[in-house]
Amino acid sequence: TSSFPAGGQPDPGLSLNNNNQAVAVWETVLDGGVAIFAKTWTPTTGWSEETRLSSASDEVDSPKVVINDSGQVLVVYTSFSPGGTDPIQYKYVTMNFGSGWDFPADPVIPNSSSGDGFDASLAMNNSGEAVFVFQDFTLTQVRASTYTFGGKWNTTLLSSVGESGTIVSMND
Repeated sequence: TSSFPAGGQPDPGLSLNNNNQAVAVWETVLDGGVAIFAKTWTPTTGWSEETRLSSASDEVDSPKVVINDSGQVLVVYTSFSPGGTDPIQYKYVTMNFGSGWDFPADPVIPNSSSGDGFDASLAMNNSGEAVFVFQDFTLTQVRASTYTFGGKWNTTLLSSVGESGTIVSMND
């Protein structure tokens, strides 16, 4: 549950590609929880209508967004059940720019007890290959999940040192 008042909109994120296509994501604090929303933008059409990306039954946090020059959009966010009874998961949504959003059922890390969005970073190249780096909920491990647009995630342990400040960058 957010410490922001109802209507608050914390954790905005923005990604812009070389074709002047942009995607903005943010949280909106609702009376019954928090939801993730997105809008797309081009210079000719301006901002689209907002789209809710998260399920009404999940508590969510920390959206990350990337768009590549092919117009592939990837959003990853933290999701957990209200009251924290289910494991924390990273969920994701995808879109080919100009098309509708796709809401895959599989989380980034199936059956995970890893992650609360702490120091998470997301990057994707123009081939649709993405890397998501994050600390697990104990703050003692750094993990990386790789993804090819339209495929499945694969998670690997990078370090168990417990350092913060993960940053990732991918070149084409």
